[in-house]
Amino acid sequence: MALQPPKFAISNLILPQVFVLLGVGLLLRLIHLEQKIFWVDEVLTALRIAGYSKAEVTQQLSDGLPRLPIDLLAYQQINRGFPAAVQAFRQSPEHAPLYFLLLRLWAEAFGSSVLALRSFSVGCSLLLLGVVYELSRSLFNLRAGLIALGLTAISPLFIAYAQEARPYSFWLLMLGLNSLCLLWAVRQNQPWQWLLYALSLTLSLYSSLLTGLVLLGQIVYVGLAGSHWRRFGLAVLAAGTAFSPWLWLVAQQWHKLQANTTWMRLPLDGLSKLTVWFYSVAILYFDVPVRLEPWWVAAAELICAAVVVGLIGWAFTWVFTRAFARALGHAFAASRGDASFIGGLAFAVPLTLIGLDLISNGRYSTAPRYLLPFHLGAQLAVSGWLSSLKRQVALGFLVALCLMSNAFHFNSSPPYLKSRSLYNPKIAEIINQELQPVVLSESQNVIDILSLSHLLNPKTQIKILPTAQLQTQLQTQLQTQLQTPSVCSVFIFNPSASVQSAASLTQLYQPQLLHPGEFALTLWWLKC
Repeated sequence: MALQPPKFAISNLILPQVFVLLGVGLLLRLIHLEQKIFWVDEVLTALRIAGYSKAEVTQQLSDGLPRLPIDLLAYQQINRGFPAAVQAFRQSPEHAPLYFLLLRLWAEAFGSSVLALRSFSVGCSLLLLGVVYELSRSLFNLRAGLIALGLTAISPLFIAYAQEARPYSFWLLMLGLNSLCLLWAVRQNQPWQWLLYALSLTLSLYSSLLTGLVLLGQIVYVGLAGSHWRRFGLAVLAAGTAFSPWLWLVAQQWHKLQANTTWMRLPLDGLSKLTVWFYSVAILYFDVPVRLEPWWVAAAELICAAVVVGLIGWAFTWVFTRAFARALGHAFAASRGDASFIGGLAFAVPLTLIGLDLISNGRYSTAPRYLLPFHLGAQLAVSGWLSSLKRQVALGFLVALCLMSNAFHFNSSPPYLKSRSLYNPKIAEIINQELQPVVLSESQNVIDILSLSHLLNPKTQIKILPTAQLQTQLQTQLQTQLQTPSVCSVFIFNPSASVQSAASLTQLYQPQLLHPGEFALTLWWLKC
């Protein structure tokens, strides 16, 4: 029988590679951190911690007065007291407040620049590396922990969210800590460990409402582990009690939550959903710009994505079959518990959201940021599967794909991350070519204009009006240009159909859409 190398030798062999991947991951999180698009959701983060609600900003700016980009950027700086920020948090009950509270404190200490706001997420992402290492090591072995550490460091998905002034890296960190505390508590059953679990569950709930779905998976895990129901129940009761004030706020402002999440209920055809689900799995390791032409590039991308999805699926299969095989021996409760731990973490959220989509024909499950618990669970499953020395080719393949994906997005952002703001640089480039541009926009585009203002020439004149007033303004502007041909060019940012029909507009920019349900901003102009 062949001799197996000692554990310390295996660890020593992989340690140098892991340190290299950690260094690469750190650099990728920091490089171009300030230059990447500050998109609409990040604008809402900046407004919220500054003490402004979306409704308030829309009302204040929709008066048709000319403003410069610096005037719009002022709303995204800390210039109001902490009570105003807390009140702004209350206006968005769909977002649990802990991240925004901490980011407000961070901004008061380090400023509210794009770099400062995003650096908080970078810090959370780096702390997550240690948590993922310990989770994988505890579930499998030391080598699995090191592999999880290296892959998480260079995963294009985790790097993308590390560069966002949004709560998702923080939520991942809280989920990881909560999962680790639960694993310790179930295995060792010490009162202080259950207290830590209750505290971490409270923090995780205050990080995202979706933690409630993750809790369902944890209930399955504890049930299959076969004991500790009393202490687990008390911990959940304590966390639920601590979280009840925000649940009460959600109930009181349910209409606002519904209004703020309207996009989730917009219809999306089945093929588009399947495509989004497919790539939402693949982007954990493989995320390159999707191309439809030339065909051979599209085919190569599809094959690579399919292989990644297949490997992740195989890793989950290995986790569950391993548990079944061990269950035939003497470690029944422990083995099935480990499998249900990973399965509960990974599948509770996506299965629930997919179920909602099947019932309502909505798009709850099409936002990769909501599927992050799945990606965290997948990372654990893959690291355990790859811990065998027989699977070095698969490990090298995933590392290569991660590095290639990061190279593609070295100075840009993935489409799924920036959504409607993805094409802001091209729109701003067109506007900035004029010496004295005027940009007109409707009130419903206020947050998009605030995002665009980060890229506009400082002398750009911006006017925001309600739709009816904008139609009148365009007619007046057209008459002015006919009488004074030297007047500056007038751009109309993402006009509605009624505005397009009210004046003689020429479309300047319309990005190519990957699927019919995609929403993208356009640019038009009025020029004689």
